[in-house]
Amino acid sequence: MHATQYDLRQDFAVDVLEASHELPILVDFWAEWCGPCRILGPTLERLAAQDEGIWRLVKVNTEEHPELAQRYGIQGIPAVKLFHKGQVIDEFVGALPESSIRSWLQQALPTRISQRYQEALEALDAGERTRAIALLQATVDEDETNVDARVRLAQLLFLEDRARAMEVARQVPPEHPDGDLAQGLVLLARLADLATRDGDFAAALSGGETPPRPEAVRRYREGAAELAAGRYGPALEAFIEVMGRDRALDDDGARQACIAVFRLLGEESEITRAYRRQFSSALY
Repeated sequence: MHATQYDLRQDFAVDVLEASHELPILVDFWAEWCGPCRILGPTLERLAAQDEGIWRLVKVNTEEHPELAQRYGIQGIPAVKLFHKGQVIDEFVGALPESSIRSWLQQALPTRISQRYQEALEALDAGERTRAIALLQATVDEDETNVDARVRLAQLLFLEDRARAMEVARQVPPEHPDGDLAQGLVLLARLADLATRDGDFAAALSGGETPPRPEAVRRYREGAAELAAGRYGPALEAFIEVMGRDRALDDDGARQACIAVFRLLGEESEITRAYRRQFSSALY
């Protein structure tokens, strides 16, 4: 197969890894002796020309670059891997027909919305909370079906705007993998609102068959007030104490609140790790 404008020119780090931060890079791992490679190559080149400016094709001869084939676990060719922001985000093996490759590209290529969502996650990792919220809000506004962005947004909004967090979380389908997290956020927002609102806290709770114990109600409200203030450790301490006093209170609300806080903070949180054992002891 003759050399083409798509052949690897400098080094993989420059032509693929660095370049993929500007534009998705489709890498075709091939070899001269490979019959299917001769079929797939022209198809990819034709698609790359049609999609110029959307993604870029780079062809890597595995005979000339065996170290790259080993690094990326190439066991059969042709092997195609799509790189974005330095990482493989999708791939396929074999000489697929052009229509199948086009369908695959439509699913695999990052869209403006998916890229914005990824930027939001990167901003969050960098501690840029305000920017992350803005990016997630823009993602949800443009794509109401983006449930992942909706869940993340509800998490971040919880301390700043509980009413908005509850509104966002309520639109997450229960069957979604994070549906329980969204439902937990709704529960926490309700408790925080009850604790900061004028009125009879006990009367607003879901009742059991027996009257609630006054001390349990008091500690439950204290936990809800700590929750509203963003003091998750004291909130968990109060909720765990309520679990030991009155599990029926608010339809086992203290237990559900603990689980919701753990989900909100994540399993790697120091607070989650500090209170997990106490929670388990109270539970059993």
